[in-house]
Amino acid sequence: FAFWNLDSLPARDFARIPLIEAFQNTYNFDMFGVCESMLNNSISNENILIDGFSPDPFRSDKTSNIRNGGVCLYFKEYLSIKQRCDLQILPETIVAEINLNKKKIFIVLSYCHPNMTIDDSSGYMHLLEKINESIRKENPALSIICGDFNAKCPLFWEGDYENNMGRLFNEFLISNNLEQLINEPTHVRDDGSQSCIDLICTDQPFFFTETGVLPSLDTHSKHNIVHGTLNINIPCPPPYKRKIWDYK
Repeated sequence: FAFWNLDSLPARDFARIPLIEAFQNTYNFDMFGVCESMLNNSISNENILIDGFSPDPFRSDKTSNIRNGGVCLYFKEYLSIKQRCDLQILPETIVAEINLNKKKIFIVLSYCHPNMTIDDSSGYMHLLEKINESIRKENPALSIICGDFNAKCPLFWEGDYENNMGRLFNEFLISNNLEQLINEPTHVRDDGSQSCIDLICTDQPFFFTETGVLPSLDTHSKHNIVHGTLNINIPCPPPYKRKIWDYK
């Protein structure tokens, strides 16, 4: 799967859709997520159709009172996937449940706005925590939380400084035993400065055979593409015996 912060999917009359289709012909992802989709009620699914994916992607559009935001998740039609709207208590966030080889997988795709106040950041993380708690109650084989969180932390990439969102997000990862898998810059600004803010986090990192960052398809987008490959057929470790010392 992969996701890309587009800074607007409809940019220049949807000119980025052919770029994604060409990209998909090379990499053949099963899912492709978009952050900062900039979609709203006036844009139908027919306008954002990407060849090879379901004509009905999951959407969580931006609110009307802000300029940017929103997320969208494309997926292949053969996937046994459903949108868990009952768990989507956080704006501009998609929660999807996938059933594959008798394993339940949850994917959360979310966008967190930059320059949030301390109170807003805390509120965002509180709701993300509640989503994660609800997912854990269903005992999935794997859960993935990904998106653009605008969370900067040197623990994600050593070249970053820590902002308030980075501190809160890192505390969230530690308290929930989640691992962040991206460790290189994903956002390159016009002045050349870089940061790692597009993240992939999981409670089962051993399911991932590959993660990384691919160059942006559009020079107008400052975000690169973050991707991961899963192998859910990894067998459970075989049973074994071990000696336990009795200190009594």
